[in-house]
Amino acid sequence: MTPAQDRQIPFTQRIRVRLVSAIVLLAVCPFALAVMALLTSLPESVGSTPHFMLRVYVLGSILTVVCIALAWRFADKLLSPLLKIRHGAEIVSRINLSHRIDVSTGDELESLAADFNAMAEALEGAYSELEDRVREVTVSLQGEKSRLASVLRTMVEGLVVLNEHGEVLLMNPRARAALCTGSNPALGRKLTQVLPAQRVEYHLKQLRLGWDEGRRDMVEPVIFPLAGGRLLKGVMAVMPEHNYGLAGFLLAFRDLTEEAERDKRVDLHLRKLPSMLRSPLSSMHSLAEILATRKDIPEEKRTAFAAALHGEATACLKMLGEGEEVANSMPSAYWPGQPADAQSILVEALAARKGVFAELSNPPEHLPPVAAEPFGWVAAMSTVIGWLDSHSNGWSPLLASIEAEGDMVVTTFSLNGTKDISPDELKNLSVEVEGEEPISLTEAVRRNRGEIWTRSHGDDFEVRLGMVKASLLPEEDGGARIVDDQPEFYDFDLFQARPGFETGDLLSRDLSELEFVVFDTETTGLSPAKGDRVVSLSGVRVRRGKVLSSGVFHTLVDPGMVIPPESIKFHGVTDEMVAGAPKMGEAFEDFKEYVGEAVLVAHNAAFDMKFLELAARENNLVSMDNPVIDTLFLSFGVHGDLQGHSLDAISDRLGVTIEGRHTSLGDARATAEILVKLIPLLAARGVRTLAQAKAFCDRMLILRWQNSRY
Repeated sequence: MTPAQDRQIPFTQRIRVRLVSAIVLLAVCPFALAVMALLTSLPESVGSTPHFMLRVYVLGSILTVVCIALAWRFADKLLSPLLKIRHGAEIVSRINLSHRIDVSTGDELESLAADFNAMAEALEGAYSELEDRVREVTVSLQGEKSRLASVLRTMVEGLVVLNEHGEVLLMNPRARAALCTGSNPALGRKLTQVLPAQRVEYHLKQLRLGWDEGRRDMVEPVIFPLAGGRLLKGVMAVMPEHNYGLAGFLLAFRDLTEEAERDKRVDLHLRKLPSMLRSPLSSMHSLAEILATRKDIPEEKRTAFAAALHGEATACLKMLGEGEEVANSMPSAYWPGQPADAQSILVEALAARKGVFAELSNPPEHLPPVAAEPFGWVAAMSTVIGWLDSHSNGWSPLLASIEAEGDMVVTTFSLNGTKDISPDELKNLSVEVEGEEPISLTEAVRRNRGEIWTRSHGDDFEVRLGMVKASLLPEEDGGARIVDDQPEFYDFDLFQARPGFETGDLLSRDLSELEFVVFDTETTGLSPAKGDRVVSLSGVRVRRGKVLSSGVFHTLVDPGMVIPPESIKFHGVTDEMVAGAPKMGEAFEDFKEYVGEAVLVAHNAAFDMKFLELAARENNLVSMDNPVIDTLFLSFGVHGDLQGHSLDAISDRLGVTIEGRHTSLGDARATAEILVKLIPLLAARGVRTLAQAKAFCDRMLILRWQNSRY
């Protein structure tokens, strides 16, 4: 070891070098001392000469130096390779994975260096593979980001993404154009600072309540009448996290300001039409009366009167025609209505008026839903409550009640001990919400399809607000049974071609590249041959080894029979729930169209397929000839030595959470997740293609049948 190398060694290591040298020296010195003792024990005649003693001491000194040199050499030979290994390991770990340690000692140190080199090669390969994967993912993410930006940029609707605290995380250009009217950007601010706070808080409250009640797909229609006459209309929905927690909220809307202005002008024109017609109609009435009562009018005047009457009638017909044309072109002036709970609206309105002495009588147990824009009714009722409270004598409470009457659900506000209260004051009341355009009470009620009345009984005064029942709204088309979940992010894999159907042989395609529809049924019983039928049918799509969160198929089915109580306890589907649902023939055709050319997958598929084949036969329909694989036999083949191959047992083993056990949609989702987790396990056992998977299922079926015999 050179002095330069010695200086590169840390102080503690140099101490260790010297320590090793000292140990070696101590091991050699006893030998030297024994030689010296032997020499000194010679006969006195031999050892008494000065020259002899001198030679002994010289020989001892030389022997000591030689021992020290040998010890030092031994220490260098031991520590020099270790130093080289140490430096090499440091380079590999911190600087250069391609560096290799070169040690040629022919002993265990050389083997240790070789092990370090092998580890470096493995690590370099892993990092290289990781870098390639990161590069691919980065390119893919950049492509998805570009496509997402294009989608958001070209959307007609404004889109706002909020976190769970209601803070704005994302806005597309349409939303920025509609909401960012000032220099202060909306990103990072609460939505209540951008839109009317009371409406935003109301809708967020409803969404949170729905989420707590388990309504994960709840969508809340919203409307924002802004100051200056602007009108926004859209929907708000919750956004779940991957672990089924609440991630935030989504607001999608359109700016209907221009349409609202047009509707306002049209509405104004129609309101003026009666006054425009009054004058010519009065003239026509007078002319007609003169012609009818005065028989002695000269013929010339009679002709002139008739001509004038004809002219006025023509003018009236023209104005009526224009009004009819305008009315036909006018969209509905009503705010969008949704089925809502009238009692909840009343409770919200009473809570909105702080400090009002009010009592709510016991409402009926069952009130029909009403067609309403809920917050609009809350604001209108709150205005009425505040107006009545201003006329209170301070001693009598405001009484509120609600009941169904004919086509409406009527809320009544009663105040006792009032005097000199004029119903005409209601016409001048204005519904005012911070950040919104003020609107008259009568207009707010009219836009909600409602009616308002007043009634007096001595010193009692009542205001009655009628909300139309939701059943009177035009029914929406309920034929489509494709349920789209609210995805967290758009699945851009859908841009890619469907493998296995457009090119190549389906059976030779890799399982990880195929498209599957994983389905499940809930039935009235377990014996289709004895008359049991389907009550619920669901399907979930799996594409390229990924369960798609959108495009889920789900429908209840009318079995044409009473559902046994023991079956209801199992899956929870009642006779009331399937009333009005499609028959199995219609559901089968819709499901077949949904499946297309995908591979069918089910757990214990023979059971579910039997019901599908029975439905096709009973309704004279073409059966489904799609390939079918069974997760029960796949699991048996992969983990045949483990106990339990039920859906619950496999889910526990593979870490799949079942949301909605014993519902067709919940079980289909769980089976889809199981399929995705089984595919790599099958590949490790040489089962990669659809043909191999089908053969694998067949072998497991035979093996299980043989095992069941013993």
